[in-house]
Amino acid sequence: MNEHAIGFVTGLVLAILVVGMVKRILYKRNGKMPEYDEMQKIAQGMAYKYGFLTAVSAVVVCSVLDILNIHFFADDATPMFLVLFLSVGVFAGCSIWKEAYFGLHANTSRYVRFLVVVTAINLIAGIQNLRSGEMFSNGRLNYRCVNMGCAILLMVMLLIMLIKKKMCETEE
Repeated sequence: MNEHAIGFVTGLVLAILVVGMVKRILYKRNGKMPEYDEMQKIAQGMAYKYGFLTAVSAVVVCSVLDILNIHFFADDATPMFLVLFLSVGVFAGCSIWKEAYFGLHANTSRYVRFLVVVTAINLIAGIQNLRSGEMFSNGRLNYRCVNMGCAILLMVMLLIMLIKKKMCETEE
């Protein structure tokens, strides 16, 4: 394995550990897992369905392009990350729109602050990769676009939250 691969795997493992620790801290603080009412669970089920169908459709498209040996925008692994971001974005967007993303008694402002921090970190890393020219190799996106993709996904999620919040305030 080369140094870039080791760095990527290390970063991925650290990200998973940090998310796990943050989740554990948040749930330990109030002592219980988030609760969802029946309508939220139904909405989450539909959001999972749409996210899954999006993932399947995007994987089929990527597979067909790979079989036809068409690699016009990204290297071999990068499309799978983009499929992941797209399907998670569909799930999160649907859940947020149907007010099923946060539990009943969740402190949403804490989650939003956390998402803003994670977005900023990923955006800074993505901009650095873009400015240094490391995001592209042979004119195609490579795995170094993952931070920018994550930042874009989180910005879209935050935008949907903001729009939904403004719509709910207007209705009241």
